[in-house]
Amino acid sequence: MSKTQVNFQHYSLVKTTIKDKVKEEAPFVEVGDLLEFISYKDKKDRKFNLKNNKICFLEVLNIKEYERYLVYYGIFAVAKRDYRPPIIDTEELTERDNPRSMKEGDKDRVYFALKIELNERPLVSLILQRTSSRFNSNSFKNYLT
Repeated sequence: MSKTQVNFQHYSLVKTTIKDKVKEEAPFVEVGDLLEFISYKDKKDRKFNLKNNKICFLEVLNIKEYERYLVYYGIFAVAKRDYRPPIIDTEELTERDNPRSMKEGDKDRVYFALKIELNERPLVSLILQRTSSRFNSNSFKNYLT
């Protein structure tokens, strides 16, 4: 049996508002509704351009309701475009052009879970998988924005 290491990052999500030059923070409980709204859009409308010629989109969203909290979990698909290295035969060590077009990229999946605690003092927690695609909390924030 092979061992697989999975790395995740944990964040508390807050929204910041400024009233009369005073910065106020509150739990970002609306994030669940926002993800749900995005999930109903057409796949092309869910696409977002990241830095370094990468794109992402919300591929899967599931919602589970419990007595005191909501859990949104799913997958972001991430792909890098405009990169087409040659293909190498691993036995003969010969190279050939990659048949992929410049607008195609290898798909990477980033798993996430969002927990919204529904109590007097709501708490919104995000768990985001770390992968080589470099989809991180800033990517998540920029996607929602």
